[in-house]
Amino acid sequence: AAAPAAAAPAAKGGARPALEKQNSMQQRKQCADLSGDDVEHFLGHHPYVKGFAPTKADVELYSQLSDSHFPETPNLRRWFDHIESFSATERASWPAA
Repeated sequence: AAAPAAAAPAAKGGARPALEKQNSMQQRKQCADLSGDDVEHFLGHHPYVKGFAPTKADVELYSQLSDSHFPETPNLRRWFDHIESFSATERASWPAA
């Protein structure tokens, strides 16, 4: 009887993260074409440009910002410093978006 009781909370808790994950996936698809304030907002809820894992999209944006200017907004600056902490070799190994 203890096993079904343990399974019930997991099912309840699993429903909400699934919804949040679905919303996050929708946001990730949109992020590819975002710039400026939209990227700043997205990075307020996600550690990487495409969501929760680094990709070539992070490398591309990092390169653009490195060539143009240091980010001034807090989330983009945090993201930039984080991406900069990886070596060029590590960044080159990230998968395509």
